[in-house]
Amino acid sequence: MKHFIPLLIVCFCILTAVTSCKKSDIPPKKPTDTTSTKTGTTTGTPGTTDVYVAGYDVNAQNQLVAVYWKNGTEVKLPSGQATKCLARAVFVSGNDVYVAGAIGTQACYWKNGVIVGLPSELDTLQATSIYVANGNVYVGISQPLMYESQKIHPAEYVIVTPKGQQGYGISVIYEAQVQASGISVSGTDVYTSGSFGQRGGTDFGAEYDLPQACYWKNGNLVQLPFTSYMNNIALTTTDVINSTANAIAVSGNNVYVAGGVGASYPNDNEGNFANYPAYWVNGTPHMPGEQTVGNNIQTYPLGTGTSICLSGSDVYMGGRAYQGTNYSACYWKNDVSATFMPRQGDYSDGNAISVSGGDVYMVGTDYKDSPQESYTACYWKNGTEVTLPSTTTYSKGNGIFIVKH
Repeated sequence: MKHFIPLLIVCFCILTAVTSCKKSDIPPKKPTDTTSTKTGTTTGTPGTTDVYVAGYDVNAQNQLVAVYWKNGTEVKLPSGQATKCLARAVFVSGNDVYVAGAIGTQACYWKNGVIVGLPSELDTLQATSIYVANGNVYVGISQPLMYESQKIHPAEYVIVTPKGQQGYGISVIYEAQVQASGISVSGTDVYTSGSFGQRGGTDFGAEYDLPQACYWKNGNLVQLPFTSYMNNIALTTTDVINSTANAIAVSGNNVYVAGGVGASYPNDNEGNFANYPAYWVNGTPHMPGEQTVGNNIQTYPLGTGTSICLSGSDVYMGGRAYQGTNYSACYWKNDVSATFMPRQGDYSDGNAISVSGGDVYMVGTDYKDSPQESYTACYWKNGTEVTLPSTTTYSKGNGIFIVKH
């Protein structure tokens, strides 16, 4: 089931250089501008567009290698002596390329290919998101989901200023798992999306933590409600509601968070659950792609939102949803039904979305189960798939940033 695990990807949209950010009674209805400040002038031919994708490749020695692609050309990032490295997010500011990820078990980012370590008292970390503004670099840090056997998953964010690094812990209500997924900056305020664990599930008699969607403003927890719009979904009395927040975008005082809500089934040690894409606007939950079937019952697609992006008056949420019998990368614009991306394989993930002018970009991974299992990093531009070159048949695309000259 590894292809169903949500990928926590950061995404933003900016006016001159754009990166990915993952209705009813919305307050306010929609933004009139995109997030944060302009990133400045970049070198390039006027009228052209550069596409940056962060991810990882696998070399001939079966080692994970952190990479980014610029316009389809792969750039391998240095890893020291580590044999497992990956890139989770990319941000371009001026002529500088910032890529967040991990070298071994240490969170880091690369600036123009130079490693910048992020010292922390915490172990086994990844930099999951990155944002550049106000002359500073903002990095979200979290433990990866593979360590869920540990009771406590700490998370934090780091601000790297010209004078040095400043680390900040993220508050929680319960001493339980914490995941930080996305980061955004508005003025002097730092917003981080993610989830924390609440007791509520049982696995053959033992309690376990269920994720609760939230975001943090300057490290202070803001819980995101979900029960008010789960009423139309058929749940049994034994189902346990959970939610996740996978990405965040901020426009002025308006906070947009993408993720999903669902129901896990007690005493199911396979981790099966029903999950539905969702997003929140200033704490108000919304479920895109609603359809009405017989007896006026509302239904929603199975899937999740992995990224969110603002473009003028429109809200785009990228993610994945069931198409037929498998997941496919898709996006929702202003709550309408999903627009699916074509896939060459058996299923696909949409990990981040970006909108530049009238063009919609999504980055993700196209999977094949046969005749040989393969994972191919790719992005889609207006629904046309662009395969990214890799060393082997195993690569993934996690983050995207678009620069228009």
